[in-house]
Amino acid sequence: MVAYAFSVGGDSDPTPLLRGENLTRLINTVTLAVGVLCIVTLLAAPMAWLAARSNLALRTTLSVLAVLPLAIPGYVMAYALKGMGGYGGMISAWAGVNINTPTGYWGALLCLSAYNLPYMFLTLRAAMFSVDPSLEEAAFSLGRSRLSVARNVLLPQLLPAFLAGSMLVLLHVIADFGVVSLMRFETLSYDVFLKLESGHSTSRYLASRSGLLLMGLAAVFIAMEMYLLRRVRLDRAGTGNVRRRRIRLSALWQTAGFALFGVVFLVSVITPVTTIVYWAWPADAIGAAGDASFGFESNRSLMYGVWPALWDSIYCSMPAALLATGLAIPIALLRARYPSRRAFVLERLPYIGYATPALVFALSLVLVCLWGMPGPLRGIGSALYQSLSLLVYAYAIHFLAEAVGPIRSGLYLARPRLEEASRSLGHGRWQTFFQITLPLMRHGVIVSLVLVFISCMKELPLTMILSPTGTQTLAMAVWSNTEEVLYDRVAPYALAIMLISSVLVGILLMRGRENN
Repeated sequence: MVAYAFSVGGDSDPTPLLRGENLTRLINTVTLAVGVLCIVTLLAAPMAWLAARSNLALRTTLSVLAVLPLAIPGYVMAYALKGMGGYGGMISAWAGVNINTPTGYWGALLCLSAYNLPYMFLTLRAAMFSVDPSLEEAAFSLGRSRLSVARNVLLPQLLPAFLAGSMLVLLHVIADFGVVSLMRFETLSYDVFLKLESGHSTSRYLASRSGLLLMGLAAVFIAMEMYLLRRVRLDRAGTGNVRRRRIRLSALWQTAGFALFGVVFLVSVITPVTTIVYWAWPADAIGAAGDASFGFESNRSLMYGVWPALWDSIYCSMPAALLATGLAIPIALLRARYPSRRAFVLERLPYIGYATPALVFALSLVLVCLWGMPGPLRGIGSALYQSLSLLVYAYAIHFLAEAVGPIRSGLYLARPRLEEASRSLGHGRWQTFFQITLPLMRHGVIVSLVLVFISCMKELPLTMILSPTGTQTLAMAVWSNTEEVLYDRVAPYALAIMLISSVLVGILLMRGRENN
């Protein structure tokens, strides 16, 4: 990226790196990321507190409902939002009123906030389960007010979790391409794609410059998190156990808690699902109900086009999930069983690929394959470009960090004495691994496989740039048809993504409970 951004061909562009349109798109990206972070924090913090610290009824069920937006990709939410309003939209057909739904910044803000809310909710909820209420009780006994206790006792303990959730949200927002492209909001990631698609001779230099700004922005966010965590210490000075205490809510606050979860669930799940089902309903049935069918063909015939797209999605995602999990096992094993500085560095390497925006990662692979290889190897680079092998590699490296965590957690919970007993009975390393270690971490392996598979199946930028010619995944079908305003054609593909993602998210939740 650096070589092409500051090469001779890039110098032909008279615009400096941080001037003109680049600066405007950088400001747009930062504004969108900060806006999404503010909204998800304001919503996720009280939701996490209600789920972890209060006696809210059905809090476990409400927590599951709060995680369900993960099954609906951001670009599907953008499609649903656009399909609601305007002439011929769901609101127009049902209420007879043409309402223009938000686009641009506000549309992207709404869709990305709904999709990223579960990340902040899950991290804060897990942290609140670990907070010891005795510290707050001690502060109250010293005469501190509720505001003082929240500011000086509770919030410092939640800082690491908040920063972890913030990093997930910020990295997802700045790397997003599907939502901002459908909402026509010009960010750096959207600019990279437009320049790659333009086909001009200097497009790769201009795209490299925008990509460098995007990578620099991600590096700034990571550096800020490291700076804020540099002196944080939350461990106990002595022994003790964290006990849990549920705060009793009055009937009024119980109703307010249900209303908060209900509004979030309505906006992030019910509304997009209703819109997709509306557009997936056969047009002739809509016309029979008294509404115009707008000349669309019946979506019953479109359902047959879902199967090839579903097969392409599985065909590209499953090898990547297997490869990422296979690479994550030795990394997690070294970190958990043979801790050292080298193992620590090796464990952190996958996060570089995860923090790199997908469009920038795809652009770098394109530059290497087509222009970056020396003369004797250019034929190999050309053969790799838009091949299944390159796409699987990109998927695996980009989502490798998601596979390492669950496997490492499973290894930490497994007792190493069983492996030591196996070795003492004369079994070799490989026999011990396959008969003892691998069964012990089977839950983590399954979670890693499912997690990476979901991410690969929903991934849009890597698929659009690196997929083999003729490949049409579910994500590509949703994006391309939404771009053409063919909402009835999008619905079956979006419905398939939601159904598959919901089933896999359910598997993750059941596996997590089983592992606990």
